[in-house]
Amino acid sequence: MFLEILRERSERLGKGSTLARCLLGFTRRVSLGVSPALYRMSCVQQFYRTCQSYGPVVYEGLENIPLDRPCLFVMKHRGFSDITMHGMGYALATSGSVDDLVFPDCWSSKTEIVERVKDARLCRFVMKEDLLSLPIGLHLVLNGGIPVPQDLETKAKNTPGFDPKAPKVLEQQKKMSGWFNFKDSFREITNTLKGGDAVMIYGEATRVSGEKMGHLSERMIQRLAKSNQAALIPVGSEIKDGEIFVRYGQDTEMDELRESIARLSGIPLENFLP
Repeated sequence: MFLEILRERSERLGKGSTLARCLLGFTRRVSLGVSPALYRMSCVQQFYRTCQSYGPVVYEGLENIPLDRPCLFVMKHRGFSDITMHGMGYALATSGSVDDLVFPDCWSSKTEIVERVKDARLCRFVMKEDLLSLPIGLHLVLNGGIPVPQDLETKAKNTPGFDPKAPKVLEQQKKMSGWFNFKDSFREITNTLKGGDAVMIYGEATRVSGEKMGHLSERMIQRLAKSNQAALIPVGSEIKDGEIFVRYGQDTEMDELRESIARLSGIPLENFLP
């Protein structure tokens, strides 16, 4: 069925960046190429693997996630497990599980969690376009990822020695924009938020290693939140005493967002990049 839908969209969209546009359009209504139900099952499977690898996950502040408006979650990128952990948090909140929870101790089986989140809303995530050139890129798109051009100016602030105007960097960006229509990407974000669902964005435009807090892609975040009347929710995660803490803050203003993410992540103000 997946290939049939891709073929049908290919015929309608015509030539050019057809495959990528098909994949992006295909994930508007389904995830993992099949159904939201299978997406949730996959999320639970990956979530349990995260617990087994890193330890129990403790959710705090799920009651801060509004249910009557779309949400734009802005967080610090710690690793690939972020997508699973944060997506699961939104699933729990939108299915009525708003109490602080510890996984995997709170429920006895994966099946029980899947049943608990069966009516949850889906949460898509923004990914940098570089990942499309890697084998994992297709997997991420099929899991609801929305590729966008990387904010090179913000990445330069957060990455010593990175030159956003270097020929190699500009060539790569031109290459990606040549076969992928990024207008479709931003349309996907808008459609998701206008539909009342959520989008996750890793605000530093790159992964800032260590216990440092980088600068945020403020213009993009502000534009997405305001134009779609979305709640701007800071999210932080921290490994402490053998447990992973995932914390959700209250709807906040742009000028307070960076400090909120740092506080929720256990990062002191003196560790902010200048």
